[in-house]
Amino acid sequence: MRRLIGEMRVFRVISLPNGKFGLDADIGTSVFNGLLSLICYESWHYIYSIWVMKEYGIVDSWTKQFTIDLNMQYWKVLGFWKNDHVLMQKMQSDGLMLFSYDPESQQVKNLEFCESTCCSYADNYVENLVLLDKPNDAVSKRKVSTKRKCR
Repeated sequence: MRRLIGEMRVFRVISLPNGKFGLDADIGTSVFNGLLSLICYESWHYIYSIWVMKEYGIVDSWTKQFTIDLNMQYWKVLGFWKNDHVLMQKMQSDGLMLFSYDPESQQVKNLEFCESTCCSYADNYVENLVLLDKPNDAVSKRKVSTKRKCR
Protein backbone atom coordinates (compact mmCIF):
# COMPACT_ATOMS: atom_id res chain seq x y z
CA MET A 1 0.00 0.00 0.00
CA ARG A 2 1.39 3.37 -0.98
CA ARG A 3 1.22 6.14 1.56
CA LEU A 4 0.78 9.72 0.38
CA ILE A 5 2.90 12.12 2.39
CA GLY A 6 1.12 15.27 3.51
CA GLU A 7 -2.09 14.37 1.74
CA MET A 8 -5.19 12.68 3.07
CA ARG A 9 -8.08 11.55 0.92
CA VAL A 10 -11.50 10.90 2.39
CA PHE A 11 -14.23 9.13 0.47
CA ARG A 12 -17.89 9.26 1.42
CA VAL A 13 -21.32 8.70 -0.05
CA ILE A 14 -23.09 11.77 -1.44
CA SER A 15 -26.84 11.48 -2.01
CA LEU A 16 -28.51 12.37 -5.28
CA PRO A 17 -31.27 14.99 -5.45
CA ASN A 18 -34.33 13.35 -3.88
CA GLY A 19 -37.01 12.16 -6.29
CA LYS A 20 -35.62 13.96 -9.33
CA PHE A 21 -34.78 10.99 -11.55
CA GLY A 22 -36.71 8.02 -12.89
CA LEU A 23 -35.60 4.44 -12.35
CA ASP A 24 -34.25 4.26 -15.91
CA ALA A 25 -31.97 7.30 -15.52
CA ASP A 26 -28.32 6.87 -16.53
CA ILE A 27 -26.32 9.13 -14.19
CA GLY A 28 -22.64 10.03 -14.42
CA THR A 29 -20.46 12.49 -12.50
CA SER A 30 -18.29 15.30 -13.80
CA VAL A 31 -17.15 18.82 -12.96
CA PHE A 32 -19.09 21.79 -14.31
CA ASN A 33 -17.90 25.32 -13.60
CA GLY A 34 -15.66 23.96 -10.83
CA LEU A 35 -18.52 22.18 -9.04
CA LEU A 36 -19.41 18.51 -8.64
CA SER A 37 -22.00 17.77 -11.30
CA LEU A 38 -24.33 15.05 -12.51
CA ILE A 39 -25.01 14.25 -16.15
CA CYS A 40 -28.42 12.57 -16.15
CA TYR A 41 -29.90 10.87 -19.19
CA GLU A 42 -33.53 9.79 -19.04
CA SER A 43 -34.06 7.56 -22.06
CA TRP A 44 -37.84 7.76 -22.16
CA HIS A 45 -37.57 11.55 -22.70
CA TYR A 46 -34.33 11.54 -24.77
CA ILE A 47 -33.23 14.43 -22.54
CA TYR A 48 -30.04 15.17 -20.60
CA SER A 49 -30.20 17.29 -17.47
CA ILE A 50 -27.13 18.80 -15.83
CA TRP A 51 -27.13 19.23 -12.04
CA VAL A 52 -24.49 20.84 -9.81
CA MET A 53 -23.92 20.65 -6.07
CA LYS A 54 -23.60 24.32 -5.01
CA GLU A 55 -22.32 23.43 -1.50
CA TYR A 56 -20.19 20.31 -1.42
CA GLY A 57 -21.76 17.58 0.72
CA ILE A 58 -25.11 19.40 1.18
CA VAL A 59 -27.80 17.32 -0.57
CA ASP A 60 -30.30 20.21 -0.66
CA SER A 61 -27.83 22.31 -2.67
CA TRP A 62 -28.24 20.17 -5.83
CA THR A 63 -29.49 22.56 -8.52
CA LYS A 64 -30.52 21.80 -12.09
CA GLN A 65 -28.37 24.02 -14.35
CA PHE A 66 -29.92 23.26 -17.73
CA THR A 67 -31.51 20.61 -19.90
CA ILE A 68 -30.32 19.45 -23.32
CA ASP A 69 -33.11 18.36 -25.63
CA LEU A 70 -31.90 17.83 -29.20
CA ASN A 71 -33.94 14.78 -30.17
CA MET A 72 -31.26 12.83 -28.34
CA GLN A 73 -31.73 9.29 -29.66
CA TYR A 74 -28.22 9.28 -31.14
CA TRP A 75 -26.47 11.84 -28.91
CA LYS A 76 -24.37 11.34 -25.79
CA VAL A 77 -22.97 13.93 -23.36
CA LEU A 78 -19.31 13.16 -22.64
CA GLY A 79 -18.29 16.04 -20.37
CA PHE A 80 -17.55 19.75 -20.19
CA TRP A 81 -14.97 22.19 -21.56
CA LYS A 82 -13.40 24.92 -19.41
CA ASN A 83 -15.73 27.44 -21.08
CA ASP A 84 -18.70 25.42 -19.75
CA HIS A 85 -19.60 24.18 -23.21
CA VAL A 86 -20.70 20.56 -23.37
CA LEU A 87 -18.68 17.94 -25.26
CA MET A 88 -21.07 15.63 -27.07
CA GLN A 89 -20.91 12.78 -29.54
CA LYS A 90 -23.47 11.84 -32.17
CA MET A 91 -23.75 8.44 -33.75
CA GLN A 92 -24.02 8.72 -37.53
CA SER A 93 -23.79 6.23 -40.37
CA ASP A 94 -20.10 7.06 -40.99
CA GLY A 95 -19.05 6.90 -37.30
CA LEU A 96 -19.13 9.00 -34.17
CA MET A 97 -18.87 12.76 -34.59
CA LEU A 98 -17.83 15.13 -31.79
CA PHE A 99 -19.73 18.36 -31.14
CA SER A 100 -19.61 21.28 -28.77
CA TYR A 101 -22.89 22.51 -27.28
CA ASP A 102 -23.26 26.00 -25.78
CA PRO A 103 -25.99 25.81 -23.11
CA GLU A 104 -26.45 29.58 -23.10
CA SER A 105 -27.14 30.01 -26.82
CA GLN A 106 -28.24 26.36 -27.33
CA GLN A 107 -26.02 26.24 -30.43
CA VAL A 108 -24.28 23.06 -31.58
CA LYS A 109 -20.89 23.25 -33.31
CA ASN A 110 -19.38 20.35 -35.27
CA LEU A 111 -15.78 19.82 -34.10
CA GLU A 112 -14.94 18.06 -37.41
CA PHE A 113 -13.70 14.93 -35.65
CA CYS A 114 -15.02 11.52 -36.65
CA GLU A 115 -14.21 8.24 -34.94
CA SER A 116 -15.15 4.83 -36.28
CA THR A 117 -15.11 2.97 -32.94
CA CYS A 118 -18.20 2.34 -30.88
CA CYS A 119 -17.67 4.81 -28.03
CA SER A 120 -15.81 7.87 -26.81
CA TYR A 121 -14.93 8.87 -23.27
CA ALA A 122 -14.00 12.15 -21.59
CA ASP A 123 -12.64 12.67 -18.09
CA ASN A 124 -11.60 15.58 -15.88
CA TYR A 125 -8.06 16.41 -14.91
CA VAL A 126 -6.39 18.89 -12.59
CA GLU A 127 -3.15 20.50 -13.67
CA ASN A 128 -0.32 19.92 -11.25
CA LEU A 129 3.29 21.03 -11.20
CA VAL A 130 5.96 19.31 -9.12
CA LEU A 131 9.42 20.79 -9.49
CA LEU A 132 11.89 17.92 -9.62
CA ASP A 133 14.97 20.13 -9.73
CA LYS A 134 14.05 21.88 -6.44
CA PRO A 135 13.61 20.35 -2.97
CA ASN A 136 10.06 19.15 -2.51
CA ASP A 137 8.99 17.47 0.73
CA ALA A 138 6.96 14.71 -0.91
CA VAL A 139 9.66 13.98 -3.48
CA SER A 140 12.70 14.27 -1.22
CA LYS A 141 11.16 12.12 1.54
CA ARG A 142 10.61 9.32 -0.94
CA LYS A 143 14.29 9.67 -1.95
CA VAL A 144 13.50 10.10 -5.63
CA SER A 145 16.56 10.94 -7.68
CA THR A 146 16.30 14.06 -9.82
CA LYS A 147 19.02 12.72 -12.14
CA ARG A 148 17.01 10.19 -14.11
CA LYS A 149 17.78 9.50 -17.72
CA CYS A 150 15.01 9.14 -20.27
CA ARG A 151 15.26 6.02 -22.40
